[in-house]
Amino acid sequence: MNSTTSKTSDGSVSSRDYHDPPRSRAEFYRISQAVSFTLAGYAVIGGSITLIGWALEIPRLTDWNNDNVSMFANTAMGVVIGGIALILLCANDRIGPTLLIARTLGVVVALLGGLTIIEQLTNTNLGIDTVLFDRDWGQRASAAPMRMGLPAATSFLLIGAALGLATFSGRPRKPAAALALGVVGIVSLSLIGYWYGADQLYLIPRYTGIARQTSTMLMSLGVGLIIAIPEFGMCAILARDDAGGLLARRLMVPIIGIPLLLGWLRIMGQNDNLYDAQFGTAVRTLAEIMLLGGLLWWTADGISRHAQLARAAEQAAKDADRRKDEFLATLAHELRNPLAPIGTALEIIKHTDGDRAVLEQARDTMERQFAQMVRLVDDLLDVGRITRDKLELRLQRLELAPIIHQAVEISRPLIDAGQHRLTIELPTEPIWIEADAVRLAQVFSNLLNNACKFSEPKSPISISAKQAVGNVPITVADSGIGIAPDHLGSIFEMFSQVDSSLERTRGGLGIGLTLVKRLIELHRGRIEAHSEGLGRGSQFTVTLPTVENAPVHSPAPSIRANSPANAAGKRVLVIDDNLDAAKTLTMILRLSGHTVETVHDGPAAIEKAKEYQPGIMLLDIGLPGMNGYDVCRAIRSQPWGQKIRIIALTGWGQDQDRQNARDAGFDDHLVKPVDLQALSRTMAAQPT
Repeated sequence: MNSTTSKTSDGSVSSRDYHDPPRSRAEFYRISQAVSFTLAGYAVIGGSITLIGWALEIPRLTDWNNDNVSMFANTAMGVVIGGIALILLCANDRIGPTLLIARTLGVVVALLGGLTIIEQLTNTNLGIDTVLFDRDWGQRASAAPMRMGLPAATSFLLIGAALGLATFSGRPRKPAAALALGVVGIVSLSLIGYWYGADQLYLIPRYTGIARQTSTMLMSLGVGLIIAIPEFGMCAILARDDAGGLLARRLMVPIIGIPLLLGWLRIMGQNDNLYDAQFGTAVRTLAEIMLLGGLLWWTADGISRHAQLARAAEQAAKDADRRKDEFLATLAHELRNPLAPIGTALEIIKHTDGDRAVLEQARDTMERQFAQMVRLVDDLLDVGRITRDKLELRLQRLELAPIIHQAVEISRPLIDAGQHRLTIELPTEPIWIEADAVRLAQVFSNLLNNACKFSEPKSPISISAKQAVGNVPITVADSGIGIAPDHLGSIFEMFSQVDSSLERTRGGLGIGLTLVKRLIELHRGRIEAHSEGLGRGSQFTVTLPTVENAPVHSPAPSIRANSPANAAGKRVLVIDDNLDAAKTLTMILRLSGHTVETVHDGPAAIEKAKEYQPGIMLLDIGLPGMNGYDVCRAIRSQPWGQKIRIIALTGWGQDQDRQNARDAGFDDHLVKPVDLQALSRTMAAQPT
């Protein structure tokens, strides 16, 4: 895991676990290189000291354990060559000549080990043992003068082959890690023998004979080479961001360390006559049970928390995908809504005979809907810029009141369309802030627009500001649908929708509040949402830092108010809450010779259908009061509604939407913006 995990007081999982790998794979590789370089350096220095001992005839430098078991000259030379090759392998440049030299040195090491193995198995002398020096000390574990034993020779053969393979790229490096692990296993036997005083593991000539310093240096080369290949073998497992990696990281050191420590304590105590063999074995067994049990619990707890984090991450990914899908569907819906009246208005222009009033009405509709589309695209672009830290503010010292009044003017079409009662409460004294007037007016107009969209017609809406010490809170309040308590925490997240039900389809992409929050934060402020629950209204409070009184050096930029979209021969009933869409559709149908009536919500559609008895209903799905599916079901349940041809005309166009329409009793399903010829063909088709 790249982050760390721990358990909080309530049992939940936070991001803290001290046994995770480094924060990034690049960092892990960098640390691996440093460790490998250090281990290789130890081998080079230790081998060089041993060679100096042979050259200067200082036995103590060749026999670090002082037990007449020396590290021979050719063994020391092999360790030095292997260490140099490992250092070159760890070089940051990894250029061709460097790797070629390392590969050549690896071959030399492998040849040294291979030839010595031949000598040991055939009991012959190839002359390589005394080629450097021929001394008579340190021969206690040697089968022939100055000849390394089988453990060292086999280790050199493996480590040389591993070094050669490691200089390549890709898959050839994989067996190199396995060969290096074999070296670690071989020399571990002698090191454990030295640790416990088990002579048979390091003193039998030819078979187990090996000096202590030889074992430690070969161990450093083996471990260093394993670490130098982090993409394969043990290092790859340790670096994994899964339960296996966590298990390996937690158990590796205890599994090695606990048995070694307990075995050493048992032998030391028995040698000092503190207890007999039976008592020592019993105590060691009890300690192993307790320590391994604790280790088991600790590891199981870590794996459980890792799994919990994985499930949480998976759920977060699913939620993100779901929000993305909902956003894309909503985006398609919101773009189709203004496109429908624009397309219809174009058809009106084609069919009118120069009637100026009709042309102006069509033009006005197209302008309003175009402005709505521009606003949608602008919001998307603004969110993208903020997410990439590309949005720059033009900050000035400005008075707050004019910015709020500009925001009100931007939202005025929605306020008037809903006949809302707007209250503005501002301090009599000027409040000065450092702000981008255009962006801040965008913030407050967005909040006012939401208040209008999510409140019933003629509802009260207010915007107020109060001077405080060092800051000013500005609150936009409404008495609309409110916010459920479980949604308050996510209301500012990207693509979050307060209410996505069909009955409350008020428009919007679910990015408005995200944009508001980011813009406020860029102004060094904060925003908070409050609601007492569904149906009880909501309040959004923006808190901005204030500055000392200052004159306005330049007037606040004027802000264009993008007018929001207002929702448009057989007997046809058009039901659409988008006034422009309903109006333009009605106009084109009348120009085509149909008799048309129009309503804008679900309950009114049922009443009008009963009274008007249309032959065709063009019914939107997302309607206030009652969605189009429920309207269709209600009409189909009446005897007079059986013969009406009901066509869904909506911005919702996914396969599931079409299936829902069929299940509700619709005869056809058309997606906005609809082609007028396709609409004519559908209206002319006979019911099935």
